[in-house]
Amino acid sequence: MITSNYYNNGKKNSPKTAMIAIIDLSSKKLVNTIQLIELGGPGAIKHRGHVGGITIAGDYLWISSTIGDLKYLYSLSLSKVEQAKNGDLVKMDRKYGVRAASAITYKNGELWLVEYKKGSCKKDYSHKNSSAKLYRYKVNTDGSIKKVGDFKIPDRVQVMMITDTEFFFSRSCGRTNPSDLTIYKNQNGKLGKFVKSVKMPPMSEGIVQVVPTILLRVKYELQFYEIINIQ
Repeated sequence: MITSNYYNNGKKNSPKTAMIAIIDLSSKKLVNTIQLIELGGPGAIKHRGHVGGITIAGDYLWISSTIGDLKYLYSLSLSKVEQAKNGDLVKMDRKYGVRAASAITYKNGELWLVEYKKGSCKKDYSHKNSSAKLYRYKVNTDGSIKKVGDFKIPDRVQVMMITDTEFFFSRSCGRTNPSDLTIYKNQNGKLGKFVKSVKMPPMSEGIVQVVPTILLRVKYELQFYEIINIQ
């Protein structure tokens, strides 16, 4: 499994470098870490953005990241990831400006990018009053991307997952409040009827399907939880 994390030198207020960690799920041990390097410019400029999410599509690892008010999508060749040694600095291949970068997933030839909106912590599953959107980008054969659609989703979505039948939104509301896994029907690639919500540990910020379970990453502990059977 591949996940994102940050590194600094242990000093207070030291800038953090975005990194990618590779974990062996069978042994639950860390296999490798690489530091992400920006495109262009002289030398190795470490990526200091806030990485919202990562996913694999085709021969690339796709990384959504926010730098200030700017939102970007990066692609990184999987061959570079496979060849990198532990601690290596690896330069990303392409960079695109996008409408949202809080989270990302891949389904049916498209990258799905989440827009995070703070909104209310009240459980409004109709999402009619939300202001957040989910943006769809088609991945072309040459590796470029094109926006092909968007629709409204609940506020406070930290990360999401899509199956053939359902949308899963992991929604966080601070360190002292439980997170919420909100599930909707997948209606031909659109958000369908609300199915149910599952109470989660606070600060849930990562979700991935490992059939027949879902694994959740919690920010303050960086642990993985088996949370729901989706058979």
